[in-house]
Amino acid sequence: MTELITYRGRAITSENILFIRGLIAAHPGESRRTLSTKLCRAWQWRQANGALRDMVCRGMLLMPHRAGHIELPPVKFVPHNPLGSGADRYNTDGEEFARPAAVGIRAGAAERR
Repeated sequence: MTELITYRGRAITSENILFIRGLIAAHPGESRRTLSTKLCRAWQWRQANGALRDMVCRGMLLMPHRAGHIELPPVKFVPHNPLGSGADRYNTDGEEFARPAAVGIRAGAAERR
C-alpha cells in the first residue's frame, strides 16, 4: 500500500486510486459530482453532521487527476459568474465605469479621529 497523496488528513493510496479508476469505469457517463457522491458513500466519508463530504471529495479527485493517476470525465457545467466575467464593468456607451478607490481599514480609522 503506497501513499500517493494526502488530502485534508486522508491518505490516498495506490489501492484507492485503483478503486477510483474502477468507479469511473463502472459509471462512464456520470458527472464529476455524481462520481464524488458515489465515492463518499463507498468510503463512508461524511461530515460530523452526517452529510457527505462531497465538495472535499471533488477537491480530492482533482489532485490525482492533475497528477495523471486518474482521468476524470470532462466538466459538464460551469456556473455563470457575472462578477468574474467583467461584463458589468462597461456602460451602454462601451466606456468602462469608474471604480471606487479602495479605502483601507486603517485609513478609515484615522479619518474618524
